[in-house]
Amino acid sequence: ISNTSLTTQKKHLQKMKLAFLPATLAALLASGASAGPNTYTYPVKSINLSSALKPEYYGAYSSDELSVGRTTDVHAVHGIQTSTGASVLVGKGDEAEGSQYSDAFAVGLSSTSAKVWGWGSNSANGDAANSVAELSSGDFLVAGWRTVGGIGKRSVTKLSSSGSELYTATDFGDSSASHGAYEMIVLDSSSNNVYVTGLNKKSDLEEMAFKSYGNVPSGTAIIEKLPASAFGASAPTSSSVTWSREFSGYSTAKTAVPFGSDKVAVQLYGEDGGKSAAVVVLNANDGSIVWGPSNYGNDHGEGTDMTVSTDGSALIMVGHGTGSGEVGLSGRVTKISTSDGTRSWSKSFNVGGNANIIYNECWGVAALEDGTGFGVSCGAGIEGDKCEQLSGQDKSDCNAGIGDRRAGAKPRGKDNWQSFVFKIDGEGTLLWQRVDSYKCNNGCAANIDASGFDPSSSAAEWIFPGTGGDLGIVTDEVFGLGVLMLGTDGTEADTGGGGDSGGNEDEDGDEETNVDGGADKLGASLSGIFWLALASAGVFAL
Repeated sequence: ISNTSLTTQKKHLQKMKLAFLPATLAALLASGASAGPNTYTYPVKSINLSSALKPEYYGAYSSDELSVGRTTDVHAVHGIQTSTGASVLVGKGDEAEGSQYSDAFAVGLSSTSAKVWGWGSNSANGDAANSVAELSSGDFLVAGWRTVGGIGKRSVTKLSSSGSELYTATDFGDSSASHGAYEMIVLDSSSNNVYVTGLNKKSDLEEMAFKSYGNVPSGTAIIEKLPASAFGASAPTSSSVTWSREFSGYSTAKTAVPFGSDKVAVQLYGEDGGKSAAVVVLNANDGSIVWGPSNYGNDHGEGTDMTVSTDGSALIMVGHGTGSGEVGLSGRVTKISTSDGTRSWSKSFNVGGNANIIYNECWGVAALEDGTGFGVSCGAGIEGDKCEQLSGQDKSDCNAGIGDRRAGAKPRGKDNWQSFVFKIDGEGTLLWQRVDSYKCNNGCAANIDASGFDPSSSAAEWIFPGTGGDLGIVTDEVFGLGVLMLGTDGTEADTGGGGDSGGNEDEDGDEETNVDGGADKLGASLSGIFWLALASAGVFAL
């Protein structure tokens, strides 16, 4: 397995952000929510679209539209559907244009993606929001880290149901030259307990990178359990923790997955070899180890998220890597037994095209409520520095944005990404996959060539289960963020024609999904002036 850029901040998903575009283009791009699905679908890279969940809505916003205080260049990395059917997205931006310091934010969107409220931390010298959970009261817990007195501290901010900050807790034991951060917060509603995972004992504040913007290279992984009641009227402290467990040799704990009546699985990450994807199962009552940690990185690649099957028998871990006999970077999925950690299989998934050029990077997984399988969210595109690493025809194609030479495939330059979402069953059989991007609908929709190509860049950063088998997709947009809701009540997006491409799988213990088949031309897009301005800005190449 080849793991790529494990310690490098992954800003590849949207490097050409709003700050690099002319203001008039930014205004055109940032069209916000509207009645239509706002979705542009790429059938060449999609499989079995007729069976796929379809767009119910797609709302997208620029930093200015979100009302998140001073925060600019927003990058959402996590989100949830709330008890009312709305959604809350969290992440990080910059304290100001060009600032070296990040700023935490959260935004509440309605059940149709209209903006309801926005919150920005406005905390000095660096912080970030990495995860959010909803309490039974309807209030929200936003977990991440915050700089306080030069110390990076694990933090949990409690927001009211309307997005007002009630308090921020940072007293969890971090100190000078021993920094910390939370990467995930999980509410186990069955036991009314909260699990927070992340790291402590980091010697500096360099590379405080999490989720789709990177991996923290040093520190000690930690999980802590607290009763939900600890997040009451006053802020919790380290004395509120029921139990905690550290894992030496691992730099962070990426997530916690409660299952059964008394177990919790923890996904770990380390820089060394197989530790890039590791799992340990604990007794939820006292934090004692049931099995593990077991390292799967040599088979899986880099692990980014994990969930449990509806029957509790298997853990499904996602991420990206290079499987046996493969080239390039594919999305990776691994099935692990909850009883003893046995790995059943690891499989690769991608959008097709030239594997030497196009990266496929997966960041989230969700078990569908109806028990029919798992949804996985990924970004697909050309990494910013990839072309310089190639030679010959691959390098020429890469520089021209030609990562896919199949009929009907559209050129997309480096750092111009597409959202790649797929569904598998419990054995990893691909049921469908769809590749989409946000479509501008604010008076700038007109064919720019005979096939109509929309150059807007989107990437799926996270995925969360919705009601009735729906899937919510948190996206990073060239101008900000978005949420795409896929469901059975949706309508198919604009492709300018029909047609799905076919696929097949290599039936062994290390499988790859190969995307083959035909395509149709894509539908209406941006105006010629708008397209030419984007091309001149280097957002894509035709």
